[in-house]
Amino acid sequence: IRELSAVATEKGFTILQSFRTSLDCFTSYFPFRQITLTALAKCAAHVSGSGHGEVSNEVEAVNTLLSHKTLTKTDRMMIGSILPSVSDSQLISLLPKNPKTMTKAIVDSLIKVLKPLQPCVLVFEGDGEIDPSSWSVVVELMLRAVKQCPKLMFVMSSRNAPATPSAMTTTLSDD
Repeated sequence: IRELSAVATEKGFTILQSFRTSLDCFTSYFPFRQITLTALAKCAAHVSGSGHGEVSNEVEAVNTLLSHKTLTKTDRMMIGSILPSVSDSQLISLLPKNPKTMTKAIVDSLIKVLKPLQPCVLVFEGDGEIDPSSWSVVVELMLRAVKQCPKLMFVMSSRNAPATPSAMTTTLSDD
């Protein structure tokens, strides 16, 4: 993965890599936490024209993206489902209860952050232990990236064969 990242970075790709702890597999969207955190900071630096490293935390990054109209308050709430620190608990309680609606709304918000970072590689690590909510986001992001974020690539690293939900295999084999 490090070698792939180094070569891709040399070729001008933005690398966004997941990071997990042993407790992460018990929470929704854990593979997207580090990816979203890094993407917010890089996107905020990009839209503000300040280069890299100017944004000190995810809240500041979201505020920068809100002020540049890259994100909306709804996007802040959706990203808050992945990174609770960017939204307050009262707003998070208003998130859609329907999983399909939630997935589509999260992907809408992620695409707004990922689009300026293209070409981009999302690297998911974790021995195939990705929660069902995250798989849903991965599938929706893959389907929509073709038209909305065409220079987005996905890498799933695993020592074991990942447990791919049947819905994902069906979706990917249909196209």
